[in-house]
Formats: sequence, structure tokens, C-alpha cells
Amino acid sequence: MEKGLRYAIFAGLFGILFIPFIVSGNFFFPFITGKAFTFRIVVEIIFALWLILALRDVSVRPRGSILLYVLLAFIASLGISTLLAENPHKSFWSNFERMEGYISLLHFGAYFLVASSMLQTQKNLACVLEYINRYFNSVSALRRISTGWCIYYQPRRSTSRCDIWQRVIPCGVHALSLFPYAHCFG
Repeated sequence: MEKGLRYAIFAGLFGILFIPFIVSGNFFFPFITGKAFTFRIVVEIIFALWLILALRDVSVRPRGSILLYVLLAFIASLGISTLLAENPHKSFWSNFERMEGYISLLHFGAYFLVASSMLQTQKNLACVLEYINRYFNSVSALRRISTGWCIYYQPRRSTSRCDIWQRVIPCGVHALSLFPYAHCFG
């Protein structure tokens, strides 16, 4: 069972890398809300699985580090500021346009806790770095191919740069959400 829990947690940790490709046409903000909800759901699942694994296996429990303590202090201080805010409800949940707020910070903290405790060994970290390297290279190549394909096969109305990106957006992915991939690893 512990091996299955480990595989499920690693699948969730790696699956989060595919979230930038999600576009939910059913929401008013299709490029934001779908990604945020998916991230929160995946983090909650892997955090619950990690809690079960941590109760069974002592080796996956987080080790005390300065970075962990600073992160916990940061989350606690923002929790206090959320409680003392002018509108605590909005500070905690935010809105659908931004999908931030204290709830997102709690999810980022949970993701950091799971990732830092599961990637403690050099073997796991080397595997992850190799996977990320291959992932970003393939994402960059697929993005270039799909962008060229969309521009080539969609009807041309204008040759302005702005109009080209407006034609690429209906192909499935908002160009700005993938800019870090193409810029850093392309």
C-alpha cells in the first residue's frame, strides 16, 4: 500500500505540471478558474495521500529546515492579516478573476510540504529533474508546432502581431500562460 501511495503522490506532483494546458470554456474566466480549481483539487488529493503515508512511514515526514520554518511563519502572518483585514471573507477566498487569497496560499504551502518531503533523497530529486527537463523540452516543441499550425491553418484577416495571437488563443491555450515555458526552455 505504501508503494501505491508513493506512486499516486508522485503522479500528482508531476501532473500539476500539465495544468497550464487546461482551458475551461464553461467559466467566465476560462484561462484562470479551471487551472486554479484543478490545482487545488490535485493538491488536496496528494496532501491527503501524503498524510496517510506520513502516518505509516516516518521517512516521508518533513524535516525541520530554515526554509520550512520561514514558510510556516509567512503563512501564519498572512493568516493573521487575513483575519484582521477590512473584508476577511474576500481576503480568504478572493474572487474568480484572480483566484488568489489565503486559500490559495494554504494550497501552495501544502504543495511545498508534500514536494519537499517526498523529494528528500537525491535519487528522487534526480529523477524529478530529469523528468522536468524532458517535460519542458517537449512542451516547448509542441507549443511551437501547435502555434505554427494554428497560424497557418486559420483564415488570415490581418498580419498584425496582435491579430495573430488572437487567432492562436482559440486553439486551446492562452499564449501568456505558456510564455514561461517557451521563454525559459524553448
